[in-house]
Amino acid sequence: MSSKSNQDDNTISLNYFNQLSNSVYEYSKNFKFNDEVDDSDSKKINQDEQKNLQLSKPSSTPEDSENIVNLYFKPDHTGSIKGGSTGNTKNPEEKPLEELLETNDKDGDDKSEDNTNNDKNDNSKDKSSSSSSSNKKPSEPDDRKELPLTENQSPTMEKLNRVTSEDIIKGDVIFQNYFAEIFELLKRNKMNYPVKERLTLKNGKPKIENVLFYAQTYDRISENDVSHFMSFTPQLVNDLSLKHEYVTSNLPQEVPKGFYRGNGYVIVGGGKYSWFALLGIETLRKVGSQLPVEVILPDTEDYEFEFCDQILPSLNARCVEMNTVFGKQNLKRFDIAGYQYKSFALLASTFENAYLLDSDTFPVNNPDDLFESDLYKNYHMITFPDFWRRTTSPLYYKIAGIPVGDKQIRHLNDFWTNPKYYWTKDNEVPYHGFPYHDREGTLPDWTTESGEMLINKNVHYKTLLLSLYYNNDGPYGYYPLLSQGGAGEGDKETFSLWLV
Repeated sequence: MSSKSNQDDNTISLNYFNQLSNSVYEYSKNFKFNDEVDDSDSKKINQDEQKNLQLSKPSSTPEDSENIVNLYFKPDHTGSIKGGSTGNTKNPEEKPLEELLETNDKDGDDKSEDNTNNDKNDNSKDKSSSSSSSNKKPSEPDDRKELPLTENQSPTMEKLNRVTSEDIIKGDVIFQNYFAEIFELLKRNKMNYPVKERLTLKNGKPKIENVLFYAQTYDRISENDVSHFMSFTPQLVNDLSLKHEYVTSNLPQEVPKGFYRGNGYVIVGGGKYSWFALLGIETLRKVGSQLPVEVILPDTEDYEFEFCDQILPSLNARCVEMNTVFGKQNLKRFDIAGYQYKSFALLASTFENAYLLDSDTFPVNNPDDLFESDLYKNYHMITFPDFWRRTTSPLYYKIAGIPVGDKQIRHLNDFWTNPKYYWTKDNEVPYHGFPYHDREGTLPDWTTESGEMLINKNVHYKTLLLSLYYNNDGPYGYYPLLSQGGAGEGDKETFSLWLV
């Protein structure tokens, strides 16, 4: 496609987006929040309407949880709630998108003409782009494929299956629109009640006052123990329970066919981490690894010509820019930092079988063999244990809707010995008699070292999307729930939750 054609398409997309934004703005000016209803309005509202308005307020106590359930899980629920995601506005009059656009077009004809004339004076090349965008209808299929998503612009599976991994790293719009929906789902279900103990920051990260160091096999760490390491409010539990169920029910179940292909290593770079990544790649080559490597760059400013286009290709490696893959506007929805980059990096890489390595990881043997190992072929995922025991709160399992049994079914990570051989009288009291994470339904010991992980993204695609959700609400929600201040609190458990 020529550069002029790209320019035309971009102008069409921009003009349509402006039309859509103006329409939504004009439409939203009629909204009134509950607190803004004046006396004259309130007199017109009958008792039933007042009751509906009252029920639409967001819940802040456990007693209001039933109201939240009704709000979020009505039979006609389509992913959005009339009057806002928290239901705190009056139900607006519903109008089709096209009707809104037509109304806005009539109101803004004069403005559009003025803008077109200004474009003529500024740049002759923009003339054809502006005029073509004003002549084409937003509803035409050829325009929609590169326009911001609306309800009827969701990419079809047929279109998604035609997108290849090479299209993705070049900035495929269909792929970006597909993830725009996923990102919107996560943003719409952002937690409302952050853990207070994590609101104090140090160097931009939540400060953990009391770090738990449980490293011995004889540490009991029973349900009684893990229930008292930290306190979580009922509001947080109710809020996350509802949103966890809604998110997991609405995430895509399968990956489109062409997204990911082949085997390789994935490393997050950018700034000094690009230097670390280079040392890691050179070490991979010294131990005999032949598989390609992709260095994921979080920001556009992280791109360096010498590093990406001269040094890495000589090592069978290349740079992949997150902003190009997902779209800069899409990523602006998130405040991404630190551990959170890993989930995005795995989804941005082109490999089906991806070996995620921290940038400061140095292999001592060739890891290529793991891709063909029986263990990997059986489970399609390999994680590595950390040094520390598990301290996950029982409330996480409640939030995730995972039932936990009363019986001890293993000892630490021993899945093979019959439990009768380590049964004692203490086992009769599950609350404090044996480790909580020896019980059925829980994650087994030990904790996970997330600095190295091999995963088949096509098989465990939903695992990656779920980790994206956990990491989005991680620092002030799921990280403390999963670790409670345990050594290494962070993203370490967000990839292994598929086990339960």
